[in-house]
Order: sequence, then C-alpha cells, then structure tokens
Amino acid sequence: MSGRTLLGPADHDLLLRLLRTPTAGPLEAGPEHGHARLWDAQRAYARAAGEFGMRVVHHAPPPAGCLDRPDVPAVVRRAAAADPGFLDAQPSLVLRLGPALPRRRP
Repeated sequence: MSGRTLLGPADHDLLLRLLRTPTAGPLEAGPEHGHARLWDAQRAYARAAGEFGMRVVHHAPPPAGCLDRPDVPAVVRRAAAADPGFLDAQPSLVLRLGPALPRRRP
C-alpha cells in the first residue's frame, strides 16, 4: 500500500455521523425502540454523494399496497398492522451516477 488515504476528513465525519444515527428499525431492535432515523441517515448520505455527482432518483417509503404482495414476510405484515407509521419509517434511497439511460435487461 502506498500510504495514500482514500478518505478525507469530510468522509470520516460522515461515517461517524452515520454510525451515531440510530438506523435499526423495530424488526431489528424491537418495537420499544420506536422508529429509526433512516430518513436522516439517507439524506446525509445523499448530500455527501451529491458532492461527487450522484443524484437522488428515488427516496420514498414503500406504498401501502406492497403489503398485499405474496412475497412480503408475515413479520412485516404484522409490524405494519400494529404500527400505522411502520412503512413510512422504511424509506429506500436510490442514487444515480451519470445520465439516465434506457433500461435494458441484463
């Protein structure tokens, strides 16, 4: 190794801030821990990614209708039934680097 670091002070600050942000949700930490701060963590990550050209193409919770899919685990259905805010606290973040291109099947 050349001794060169790939992470700068801003990267270290972001990593430490993300590590301090509680992101474990009720399925991981239990319902008594309340909602995780996934929105906050994802916004911080998106801001940092924007500094090197990435942009947000989707940042939202899943729609309520997703619970009707047959592949949704029963534990997720139960959690959503017990807590009306459950899905709103489960956002997904999708970032893009470069221009939008037509979708192709791999």
